[in-house]
Amino acid sequence: MNRFLFFKAATIGLLVLLLLVPLSLIEATIAGRAAWRMQVQHDIATTHAGSQVVAGPVLVLPYVEMTTVSHARRDAEPAVVTRRVERFVLAFPAELVVDGDVEVELRRRGIHQVPVWRTKALELTGRFEPVAVPEPLAAEPGTTVAIVPGEPYVAFSVSDLRGFVSTPSIDLAGERHAFEPRAAPPFDGPAVRARVDPKLLATGAPIEFRLRSDLAGMRELSIVPLGGETRVALRSNWPHPSFGGRFLPIDREVGPAGFSARWSVPAIATRARSALVPTEPTAGSAARAPAAPGDAFGVRLVDPVDIYAQATRATKYGVLFVVLTFGAFWLFEALHGVPIHPMQYGFVGAALAIFFLLLLALSEHLTFAAAYGTAAVACVLLVTAYLSPVLGGRRAAAGFGTGLAALHGVLYSVLQLEDTALLCGTLLMFSALAAAMLASRRIDWTRFGLPAPAVRDPGRPAG
Repeated sequence: MNRFLFFKAATIGLLVLLLLVPLSLIEATIAGRAAWRMQVQHDIATTHAGSQVVAGPVLVLPYVEMTTVSHARRDAEPAVVTRRVERFVLAFPAELVVDGDVEVELRRRGIHQVPVWRTKALELTGRFEPVAVPEPLAAEPGTTVAIVPGEPYVAFSVSDLRGFVSTPSIDLAGERHAFEPRAAPPFDGPAVRARVDPKLLATGAPIEFRLRSDLAGMRELSIVPLGGETRVALRSNWPHPSFGGRFLPIDREVGPAGFSARWSVPAIATRARSALVPTEPTAGSAARAPAAPGDAFGVRLVDPVDIYAQATRATKYGVLFVVLTFGAFWLFEALHGVPIHPMQYGFVGAALAIFFLLLLALSEHLTFAAAYGTAAVACVLLVTAYLSPVLGGRRAAAGFGTGLAALHGVLYSVLQLEDTALLCGTLLMFSALAAAMLASRRIDWTRFGLPAPAVRDPGRPAG
């Protein structure tokens, strides 16, 4: 058994395991920086409106159902019991057209930035069909049912009221009504209401409406399809949208200057209306329904380059970098007979590990491509300069540096891939193993590291 080969392999394996410690610390540093960025985004969100889900408008006709029951008693006056129940009738838009320009700007805090948006003229138009408070049903003898109409209003809901840059208003049949920050059933969450003149409902004619809102938010804008036919058109200067929710756009255009998208959702395809239908109320209380139906759809502003996610992916290849580099060292040592000390292995491994920390630090100030290129060039030049005397010449060191640069280039290509990243990474490992096996076919590993046998001069007499 070649003890030198065994101890050499054990030493190199130990070095690989030791290098896992700085690589793990670098991954922890990346996670900490990403957590700090999330904290910055949260801090900005506390001083700015968050994601917005827009629902409405909905015409609401509240009323009180008074039920009086008389119970006859012997030798006494009849007992009268009155039950009061608050109810309301909902009139959803027969059609709802939403149109808006979403202007995006970047809010910075330190080295981090967060995209926030504002729709200076988010416009919702449509019409309400005639609706009226129901007539009282026929009651049993001794029971009287009376309907007391309340004040009709239009309810409008957004998930964060801080997003209103100015007071929103709605035009109903040509008359302007300002919204008030009051509870507005059927929405349990943040909502506003605008009074409606009962005379407008008494005509029995459809009511055209036009709602304009200067709304701000961050990350996401979603619309709840409450119209009989809901059509939405959004435009923005943000070139990296992510369309989500229960419905995707019927057409969209995305380019460097921004995006535009259109949705069309019929009421038959969504349960948004039924989610707002009031449940059976209890005595003395109004019926309530969920504030935010789940059939919302819209757009989310995506950060196209998540430097921390890419740095994490790169660091996960750190062990592969170290193994391939040490394997190349060992092959060079075996093929050329140049002894390389384990300490020299360790220095090169440390340079490979520091590359990932340098990549993280630079990517916070440069584009990821520029940061990767700068860190890779610095690492390759350092290793090449160090190996020049170690490998016995500049030519061998330059060849090794070229191979290391190619390895960095392959890693960058893998980082840009999504669906084929695993395939390309596996092919890289297979190719490296195949090259090592073919290059080491004629190596006599039983004599690896041992001195070469002396060659006897045939002209010299033995003994």
